[in-house]
Amino acid sequence: SGTRVTPLVDGLLLRHAQRRNGRGGDWLGNVALKAMQHQQNNQVKPRYQLRTNTKIPIQQPNPAFYRWALRDVMFEFRTSEHISLATYRTDNYTTPFDYIKAADNTTRKAAPPAGEHYELPDGTLVSLEDSIGHDLKRIPELLFTEDVPFTHQHQNSEGGNNKNDNNVKNVLDQHSTLSDLPIHKLVHSSLSAVGDSDIRKELCGNIVLCGASSRFTGMGQRLSYEMSAIVSGNYRTKVIASKYSAEQSFAAWIGASVLTSLGSFQQLWLSKAEYDEYGASLGIQRFP
Repeated sequence: SGTRVTPLVDGLLLRHAQRRNGRGGDWLGNVALKAMQHQQNNQVKPRYQLRTNTKIPIQQPNPAFYRWALRDVMFEFRTSEHISLATYRTDNYTTPFDYIKAADNTTRKAAPPAGEHYELPDGTLVSLEDSIGHDLKRIPELLFTEDVPFTHQHQNSEGGNNKNDNNVKNVLDQHSTLSDLPIHKLVHSSLSAVGDSDIRKELCGNIVLCGASSRFTGMGQRLSYEMSAIVSGNYRTKVIASKYSAEQSFAAWIGASVLTSLGSFQQLWLSKAEYDEYGASLGIQRFP
């Protein structure tokens, strides 16, 4: 999971300008999960734990399957009609969940939600009216924020400690070598790595959005707004996003199918005979 910026010029990949961070759909789900647990003071249950009318005991699942099941529940939440993304920053803009401390384990009794709410698979109602619920509805904002929620204690401590390091790792769910820049600064970093100003200007005017997280309503307008605030005034920022959600979600697969259908694509193959003759070194030369 994460956001990847890949600059292409005339079909050629500029590898030195590639950028990637750990903020993606699954990461948003991890943050939403932690916020719900903080609000409800209860664990969110995956669907396979909801069968209570069977006499067969539920065995402890593989940890990877448990995480996948929770991600499935969080995917349903972040793709629901409650989620929204503002197309610009208002004067009273705040970072979602910035008021919750990383190590805040205060016991609380969740009150029955009044007004707008979201129902989890186990029937638990998540209030969307209080401060946490309000930020849950605007969770896509975290793709553009400087700070990461639930990690304040780690950031403010001198040198940190193992407990806080684990806390940050659990929230970010990313490798330590990945960048933590917000999406617009990630794009700006990639553009800055392109030496030719003409190519940089062309790339700035052809930013293509794809992937599941690009389906948030207003994602293209918001990225264009954020980019226009940090790029040079000589560059015109244009964000291109398909109007069809299926094309946005499967753009990489669609592009790959078009590429493989070209007659010239066969010249890019590495045949078994070539591999047997030259070995893996040929693959490294052909696919750097």
